[in-house]
Amino acid sequence: MKIPQRWLLATLLLATLALAACAAESPTTSAEPSPVPPTATAAPAEAPHAGHEESAETHEETHEETHESEPAHGPVAVVVRLYQMEGHLTSSRELWEAGDPMAGAHAAHPLSELFPAVEGALVEAGVDTQALLDALTALPQLVTEADADPETVAASYDQAREAIEAAAQQVAGEAFGSPAFTAQVIAGLLNGVAAEYGEAVQNGELVNVEEYQDAYGFLQVAKRLHDGIQAETEARNAGEAEEVAHAFQELDELLPQALPPDVVVEGIMVANEVQEIVSELSRIYEFQVVESSTAETLAFIQEQLDAALAAYQEGDADQAYERAASAYLDGFEYLEAPLLEQNAELVETLEIQFKRLRDEIQAGAPLDDLQALVEEIRADLEKVREILADVS
Repeated sequence: MKIPQRWLLATLLLATLALAACAAESPTTSAEPSPVPPTATAAPAEAPHAGHEESAETHEETHEETHESEPAHGPVAVVVRLYQMEGHLTSSRELWEAGDPMAGAHAAHPLSELFPAVEGALVEAGVDTQALLDALTALPQLVTEADADPETVAASYDQAREAIEAAAQQVAGEAFGSPAFTAQVIAGLLNGVAAEYGEAVQNGELVNVEEYQDAYGFLQVAKRLHDGIQAETEARNAGEAEEVAHAFQELDELLPQALPPDVVVEGIMVANEVQEIVSELSRIYEFQVVESSTAETLAFIQEQLDAALAAYQEGDADQAYERAASAYLDGFEYLEAPLLEQNAELVETLEIQFKRLRDEIQAGAPLDDLQALVEEIRADLEKVREILADVS
């Protein structure tokens, strides 16, 4: 069964909420604003209404997804990335406690995958990036040392989590901890749960343990945040709050621990629970979720690649890296689940290409080399367009 991309949900900025923290712009040395993913709007959400129900059957044949309406490095998006770091560390810690070697891989993800993608935004927000770097750098090697002192390892996990929390608070400013802002962050995290689980399970079989563990870690952070706003959610709408709580319970059963269960379910089941939570939260807290087609997502990726090359040509390697990372994290990653069912080899090829692009930007490769690599990516993205057009 195909995982409908439309359930790979991301948050939309509250149009009616005048949060000063949400006015932050993506850091850049040029006058060009940070790109906004496709079909982003600032229109207010429809008023909540009773008896809103949608049948799961109406969603199973669509191939659309949603994106955030704020810039790729706006406050909600950056805080989501920070809490995804916490999610990786949550899985890592549980695996470390179980003696599983995958603990090291997940401990390394925040620094290798996520920090470079948001570093500029963190600096712009006044985050002590060195403290965060120090906390994230210590863990990967420590958790793989057989003779590491358990108390030292546990303290290192705690230090990293505290540094992430401090960074999130600095980025969000006065909005930090508010139920409306937190609800949007929860939705963004759950979007990641659906996306990662969709990559982990294909045709009822677990094909990627690491992606399952990513989904599990993101879910744990979303649950923690939900606990913090549950009372306010219930006060606003007890019925819808109960549905949110029930959907979280269902997700708990589908992703019970970091070590995958013997029997996994189709991704559509996880995606539907995610959709239920985000739909209810969007009504309660009046933020909007819009859909964008595969073509619009591919266009967004192309825009990010163009921006990466332009920034690199202007000598801004940091901005180039962030745009290249956004092309993958905010674009291609949402096409992977449906594409895996059709051509897993192409997914792997593009993942390697996107990583090469980021690595070569960091290494200071010649512009001609980057341009050639981007052309390879563009050619393979055209294959993606053709494949997904055939199955839509």
